[in-house]
Amino acid sequence: MTWPTIVGFALILAAVFTGQFLRARASLQLPEAERSQVVTLGAYRSAARLIFVMGLGIWLFPALLLGLPIDWLIRWSIFLLALPIAAWLHISYFRKLRALGLPDTYVSSHERARCIVYAVGGVGLAIAYFGNRP
Repeated sequence: MTWPTIVGFALILAAVFTGQFLRARASLQLPEAERSQVVTLGAYRSAARLIFVMGLGIWLFPALLLGLPIDWLIRWSIFLLALPIAAWLHISYFRKLRALGLPDTYVSSHERARCIVYAVGGVGLAIAYFGNRP
């Protein structure tokens, strides 16, 4: 594994842990009843993401067995499928958070944590991907 790959994935991991920490800190602002609503909504979101990832895997597995160029398929599946669906999941999740009537400070803290994960994770992915190109 090359250094740009290691640095890129370390940044992604650091972004995920930072986001979890910031979301946990933001959830301390909520009473127990609202916190359980957020946990339930997060469980639904995790289930939706799991179904999405499994669908991508099921879609790519036959291509792998047929010997098709997986790099090309993964690159285009990320741009054509993953990014629009991830954006839709993000927008719908925060609409549902706002619909629960949670305090604006909590929702903005939670959204800020998510944006930090996206930004730093994107930089890490770019370093891992473009750092290995000749």
